[in-house]
Amino acid sequence: MRSLERALATLDTQQFKGKIVTVDFYGLTPDKDFAKEFFTAWLQGQQVLTTNDPKEAQLRLKVFASVLAVDQGQSFIGSHSFTVPIRGVVVPEIALFKDVRHSGHAEIEIYTFDAVSGKFVDKSPLGIGEARYDDETVLIVINFTKSDVDKGEPGLR
Repeated sequence: MRSLERALATLDTQQFKGKIVTVDFYGLTPDKDFAKEFFTAWLQGQQVLTTNDPKEAQLRLKVFASVLAVDQGQSFIGSHSFTVPIRGVVVPEIALFKDVRHSGHAEIEIYTFDAVSGKFVDKSPLGIGEARYDDETVLIVINFTKSDVDKGEPGLR
């Protein structure tokens, strides 16, 4: 979501303001329907008038989301959770080090056509957005001793 927002923030919508547009959204992933609705709402927030009826539109926007992706990676040192046979006791995961990385990527491009004639008008520069979220766990064991006993006292050795 954040990567899509960041990709849209790089796009210029000045040429669409005050005009009625219809949006055709194309993507390779199942979340393209969500991205289309988000893009349409974002356009409306930029004072662009949108319609679902192509006959009412002045411009037709073909929006291509060539990338809408979330990648996940993980590094782990420790013991995974497991169940002790017979007793059925579950031993929880013990992570000495664990790093879970999520990164989002979005690329958006807008092709503009005249709605009446179908003639090509303009193509936007590629809008690129990236976001990341990392979750890290490090097990730290601290050992210390507190005492008010002197080492030289008899009987305490």
